[in-house]
Formats: sequence, structure tokens, C-alpha cells
Amino acid sequence: MEKLSILIVDDHKLIRDTLTLFLNRVPGLVVVANTGNGEDGIALAKSLRPNIVIIDVNMLPMSGFETAIQIHKDVPGSKIIGISMDNIPSVARKLLAIGAMGYICKDCSLDEIVHGIREVGAGKKYISGTLK
Repeated sequence: MEKLSILIVDDHKLIRDTLTLFLNRVPGLVVVANTGNGEDGIALAKSLRPNIVIIDVNMLPMSGFETAIQIHKDVPGSKIIGISMDNIPSVARKLLAIGAMGYICKDCSLDEIVHGIREVGAGKKYISGTLK
């Protein structure tokens, strides 16, 4: 079984490092890189072409929305999952409308994050259970 490669783009180092540590321990998943800003995320996505890109929606100076749009355009084979502390359905809808395949709230469990990644990796859309 080929592992799903993951790029994490989040401006909080603790989130990046924690997700990287956790996801690298999950069979079938591997975090190939992580970064704290959208511009680097776009460059890494172009060079690494990961299966999944997890993008924090609320980043500055380049927002997660802008980052997602550019990655979706430049690396259409990478599936995008937005991640945010916002449990607002309109934010999830906006992200899906620009081409993302999933939206996960930061208050969900680690098991839910893995489930969402696997669903999106299988070509399905996934919305965090806290929004349903």
C-alpha cells in the first residue's frame, strides 16, 4: 500500500509540529514537509506534489484561501483540506467552492483528522463532524 504524502501549511509551529509527529506515526500516512506560510506552501506543493495539502485557513500575510486557490491551480493532483478553529459552515463552503476537498475544525479529535485525510485521499469530500 502506497502511503499518502502530506504537506502541512499552518502559521502555528505547535500545530505543524504536533500534526507532523502524530501523522507520521499513522500507518499509510507520511508528512513530507511543513511550513508556516502560504508562499512557501505553494513552492513546496509544486516541488513535492503531495497527495494531500492541509492548509490553515487563517494565515497572514497570504491567507489560506489564497494559498489553496494557487495550489489548486498549480498542483491540481494535490487534494486540499482546510483546517481552522472556526466552526462556521460558510467558511467551509467557501473553501470547498474554490476547489478544496475537505474542511476540518481544530477542535476535532486526532482520529477525526486521520479519518478526514483518508476520505479525501480516497477522492471523497470530507467536512468536520462539528459542522454537521
